[in-house]
Order: sequence, then structure tokens, then C-alpha cells
Amino acid sequence: MKVIIRKILWIIIAICVLCFAGYQAVRMYIERKLDLVETATAAHDITPRTKIKAEDIVMAEVPAAYLLSGTFTKASDLIGLYTDIRSYIPAGSPFYTSMLKEEKDLPDQPSLQLQEGQAVYTMNGAYSDLSVLSAGQRVDLYVNLKKSDGTPLSGCLLEHVRIISLQDHQGKNMDDADSGTPYLVSFAVNQNDIDLLTMAETAGEIRIFSTADSSYSEAEGKLKEDSQAVQYLRSMMEQNQVEILE
Repeated sequence: MKVIIRKILWIIIAICVLCFAGYQAVRMYIERKLDLVETATAAHDITPRTKIKAEDIVMAEVPAAYLLSGTFTKASDLIGLYTDIRSYIPAGSPFYTSMLKEEKDLPDQPSLQLQEGQAVYTMNGAYSDLSVLSAGQRVDLYVNLKKSDGTPLSGCLLEHVRIISLQDHQGKNMDDADSGTPYLVSFAVNQNDIDLLTMAETAGEIRIFSTADSSYSEAEGKLKEDSQAVQYLRSMMEQNQVEILE
């Protein structure tokens, strides 16, 4: 009886070994046929305008035939990039170069740098020397204008305003190697101050001046409430509102 049991056990072991060997052989054959390669894939659904982080990526083996040209295979090449404004990447999908951009190349790049309650205000620097400015720098915005009676008026509008970007006539960021002379400057300002700045540009000229290093510890885009220029522009805005109502 014991002999029979041993034979049965050996037969079972032999069958298991053969099955495992067969599985390995089939697996190796399939891998050779499919030419599996390790590549970065989306760990979950990734929405447009999302900054790629390490937790958004999982490495997986996929058939080489599935990887089109322009596929990111290394996770290190992906981290820090943004999904395009029109790109939605489903879970398990490889990352393609057409889906991802650097932050500076995004069409809505300035809005990514805004804090709560802020908006982007863009103007040309025809009345200021933009070549001495750079993105991230704090500046003060002044206005030069003539009052309705012809009296000149100059004063500060906003203090410690953060520059988001500087661009040339073609819209190229100044950190691009082939960019030209700076022409457009974009600021992060409080949404409530947009109308005031627009009125200032309409009534006069906005000038840009660098602020001291200490300004970086201050609140951004602080309205100069006691400035005569601010008070005069507000009176103009109120007068226009009355005229519209009438």
C-alpha cells in the first residue's frame, strides 16, 4: 500500500514539474513573440492640466508593438511635466509626448501660478524697461496721467506685484533661447483690482518699477489705498457707472 502511495505522489510531483516547465516555456515563447518591454504607465486616470508626480506612474510590461514613437518609457522623464489642456490619460495608458508639456509651454501657463483670488493681467511694456525684469520678480505699478482739468498726476497703484511671465512680440517666453526683446508682461493681481488697472491704462501710462528685496515677505499685489492716483481713478470709475445708469 505504501509503495502505491509513493508512486502516486511521484506521479503527482512529476505532473506538477511538467506543468510548471510547460508554463515557463509558453511564457518565454509569448514574451519573445510579444517583445515585452518595461514602460511607464498611468497609475490612475489623469485629467488635463495635471502636474505629473511619482505616485501618478506605475511601471508595467507591455508589448513593444503597442508603444508608438514618442512614448515616455522612464518615470524620471515624466515627473514635473503637465498634461496638455486637451489631454485625458486613462489608467494603464502609456505616456506619449503629444500628451505632455513643460509648464512654460502650456497655453494657460500663467493661470497655473495664481493664488486664490488672483487673476492674470497682461500689458505691453512700452513705457518701462522690461529687459531688467524677470519672471517671479516683485514690482510696483505706478500710473502717469492728466486729470480732467489738465493737471498731471502720478502715483503708485499696486505694491509687491509678482511677475508671472515676460514674452516677446511673438509670444515666446524670455527663457526661450530664440526669444527676442521683451514686450509683454503678465502679473498676478487681485481680481478686484482688474478694473482699476484697466482704467489706469485707458487714462494714462502704467510704469513698472522694481521693489526692494524685503517686498518678498509682504503680501502680493497690495493696493495703495492712500494714493491720490488710486482715489482719482476710483472717482472716474464711479462717474462712468453713474453715466451708464443714466
